[in-house]
Amino acid sequence: RRIWHGMYRREDQPDDLRLRSVALARAWPEGILRGRSAALLWGDDSAPAGAPPEIWLPSTRRSRPGRVYRYGSMPPSAVTEIDGLRVTTPLRTCRDLSGDLTFEDAVVAVERLCGMLPELPGQLSGAAGHPAGRGARAFREVAGAADPLSGSAASTRARLVLAAAGCGTFGHGHTVRLGHFTVELPLADP
Repeated sequence: RRIWHGMYRREDQPDDLRLRSVALARAWPEGILRGRSAALLWGDDSAPAGAPPEIWLPSTRRSRPGRVYRYGSMPPSAVTEIDGLRVTTPLRTCRDLSGDLTFEDAVVAVERLCGMLPELPGQLSGAAGHPAGRGARAFREVAGAADPLSGSAASTRARLVLAAAGCGTFGHGHTVRLGHFTVELPLADP
C-alpha cells in the first residue's frame, strides 16, 4: 500500500504514526525524529489518530502533506538513538511538545513520558528551574503542571480543568480534611 510518493507498506502493517515516522526517518537519515514522533518512540501513547510524523532536518526543505519538517541546527546533546533511528532526547522532546501542542495536550504527553522514563521527572524539574531560549515560559508551565504519578490522560485532563476553574492544585495523593478525617481524593476517569 502506498504511504507517500515512493514509500509503501505491506498490507498487514498498520498505517499509523509509528510506521510513518520510521519511513520518514529512513527517507532522511540525517534527520532527527522530534515532537509526537519522538514521544511515541519513548513510550507516549497519547498522540491522536492521524497525527503527522515530525522530523528535524539540518537544512530547509518544503514540507509535504502529512509530514512536518523543522530545520536548523540541533545540539548534539539533544540527540540520541532508538532502534537505529535518530530521535530527540526525552527532555528535548518534552520541550518540543510544550512549544508545539496546546497546554493540556502537552501536559498529558509529558506525564505519559514521565511514566515511561523514571529519570525524566528529575530532569524536568532541573531544566524547568533554569529555562532559556524560545518557548522557555511554555516549557516551565507544562513542566510545573505535570504530575509524574498521574494514572491516566483522563485524570490529567480532569485535574487541569479543576485547576483552571480555580479549585486548587490537585495531584496524585491529594487529600482534604473533612471534620476529624483526612480523605484522599483520587481523580477517577470521567
